[in-house]
Amino acid sequence: MIVQQNPVAAQFQRAANDIAARLAQLAKEPPDLLAYFRVHAECISNTLRPAGFAYEMQSGQSFQRLLHSNLESLNYRGMPEQEGVFLRAIKLAATRKNPVRIGPHTLPAAGLHGLSVEDSPAPEELPIFNRTAFEQVFVPILLGQSTVGVLHIWFEPGAADFSQARVALLQKACAEVELYLKARRLSDISQEVTRLTSYSRLLESLSGDLELESVGWNIVNFARETIACDRVCLFVAMNYEQPFPGAPVENVLEHEFELHACSGLKTLNPRSEQAVILRRVARRLTQSSLTPLDIGPLKQRAEPGSTTGAPDAAPAAVTGAAAPSSPDGTAAAGSSLTEAATPGSEAVTPVNGAKAPTPRKLETARPVVRLTLINRATLQRPSNLPEEVQDYFAVMPMNWATVLPLFDRNNRVCGIFLFEGVKPAENLVTTFPRMLDLGVSAGRALGTALYWNRQRSVRLAQRYVRAKRAYIDTPAKKKFLKFALPAIILALLLLVPMDYTLKGDATILPVHQVTLPTLVNSRLISVSVREGEEVKQGQVLAELDTRDLRLQVRQVEQDYERSLLETQSAMAQRDEFRMHAARLNAEKSRAIADKLKLDIEQSTLRAPIDGVALGSQTLSTRLGEMLRIGEPVLDVVDPSIWQVKVSMREQDLIYLGDTLTKDGKVPVSLTLAANPAKRYSLEVNSPKQIAYGLDTARGKYDFSVMLPLETTISDASLLKSGFGGRAKFSTGRKPSCYVLFRDFINFLRVRFF
Repeated sequence: MIVQQNPVAAQFQRAANDIAARLAQLAKEPPDLLAYFRVHAECISNTLRPAGFAYEMQSGQSFQRLLHSNLESLNYRGMPEQEGVFLRAIKLAATRKNPVRIGPHTLPAAGLHGLSVEDSPAPEELPIFNRTAFEQVFVPILLGQSTVGVLHIWFEPGAADFSQARVALLQKACAEVELYLKARRLSDISQEVTRLTSYSRLLESLSGDLELESVGWNIVNFARETIACDRVCLFVAMNYEQPFPGAPVENVLEHEFELHACSGLKTLNPRSEQAVILRRVARRLTQSSLTPLDIGPLKQRAEPGSTTGAPDAAPAAVTGAAAPSSPDGTAAAGSSLTEAATPGSEAVTPVNGAKAPTPRKLETARPVVRLTLINRATLQRPSNLPEEVQDYFAVMPMNWATVLPLFDRNNRVCGIFLFEGVKPAENLVTTFPRMLDLGVSAGRALGTALYWNRQRSVRLAQRYVRAKRAYIDTPAKKKFLKFALPAIILALLLLVPMDYTLKGDATILPVHQVTLPTLVNSRLISVSVREGEEVKQGQVLAELDTRDLRLQVRQVEQDYERSLLETQSAMAQRDEFRMHAARLNAEKSRAIADKLKLDIEQSTLRAPIDGVALGSQTLSTRLGEMLRIGEPVLDVVDPSIWQVKVSMREQDLIYLGDTLTKDGKVPVSLTLAANPAKRYSLEVNSPKQIAYGLDTARGKYDFSVMLPLETTISDASLLKSGFGGRAKFSTGRKPSCYVLFRDFINFLRVRFF
């Protein structure tokens, strides 16, 4: 017996297989968590077409919304209690580890005794309801036996069997997330969600911030939260405005750095001796972390999943089992979890037995940053430690230190993060690759702030703000500056005279233009000229078929000869009547022959004047067509004499006429779209140049001004018939209020007065 599969179930099964195949490929090289969920949401949206969705990921004891779409369709503002109900549904799906589906327009149970849901003394104890017009589905995202998130998705209502199949497909799609989480080795996803949220808030705070103090404190506080250490110091480049070409290491050697911000329990004075020591060791460690290593094909990107997924993340050099030490004796490691022990440094061992990723070829132009760590234990080993490192451990009460350079958009080092700690840096090797994104994003924000901080206009604006805060502190002055002073300035600006110009669309037209019509009914067989080609008087432009006319000429000539013979025969027979009739037939045949010969001659169109041929491109597409008598075929224009037709509004035309009557002439400036770099100076000096009337082609009244255009020999070769442009009529200087609001005042007059 053959069992037929349900078409809906088969369709959803194919869709589930496609989603699983795409997500499985993505799990081989797992991207950032947010980037993965974007692809996951795209797969579901392309298949099911939901009205909206939201990924609620577990963060501690609550859920954090990581990604959402069309959330406003749920109308949380109009129904604030509905958001709390859906939060309880999310927790219910996470607890049961099974999908929860709520139909549309599901009202709360009765028994509130006149109270609304939001006024209930215990709303969390009420049954789950859904006042929206969408079907709500809550699908848990599992990792092993624990729930790490819930997919909240809503659809337009559908059939029951379709909804069940849709929930099954969503459950399979959410099950694929576990494969990605295992590939990323994310045992506690709440830390990843918290990190993404913090990094997003940092980027939002840095967006558009040009104040150096604000940018510095924001990034230094975020860096200390990300890497658990005792102190984070930010050093910024003092001579940042000077361009230093070359590698980032050369930039570090050229720049002078100073302590800008310090986050930790033990702060420093930027002018103290300890600040000088910190600046020296930070510069030395930055040189070591940027020194290129000759490790050939062992360079690769950061470990997949170890960064925040920003598109401008800085790459990290990944070493193999043994990484060479830096020239100053400090240990250097990349984003892998291994580092070789070198004389004078302490090896950093893998955390939780993590394994270094497989090396790949690095294809990027960004600087390679390596983890350069110094440890107090190096003082107990014989080594050639640099003087900066020895001075640091002799003065500072810290046990380890490392740096992270900050790069601007030109890959120049504009700042340095110095991380210090007393407790052992156990998780530093796994945490440092995540900071590489900060080295680029924070570096770009810092570089922008440094650039604008050194601009004179910005410094003047800052001085203005400080002076405003110092001297304008009374309510009366604030009201004066807020209301009275702007009104006075606006009134003065409206009285400032400015040039008042009338504008119109201009078109170049020839003064002398000859149209060649068809004088015979015949078929077009050839066109001898191209569009815009210069022609001479008498030159052949086009030819019509004359074979029929020639045959008619031959027939008429034969009739003429027959009439002559008949005339001679009548004369011989002395039949005077027949002789006159034959003579009249002969004259008629000769007239017809002359007419046909004239038609044959007129079948060849020739140029009547020296000029430029127009319309040949359209005519060449009509080869083989029958042309009717009187139909325009070609135009020949004289390119030496031109005129400009300017179309204007009727109110502008009347104002131009009044100005012309008062001043006698109005200067005009013409700019053509074909040659906008050149302006032609024209003039309106006669009322006869102003024309208005009915345009029969468009069926509308046309208001225009005709202006003669005087051209030189070089201009004549550049001007073409039909060229468009813009003409400006200078009518004198008027107050700004008249220029700005004349049209508005005329509109009010027409509408209301």
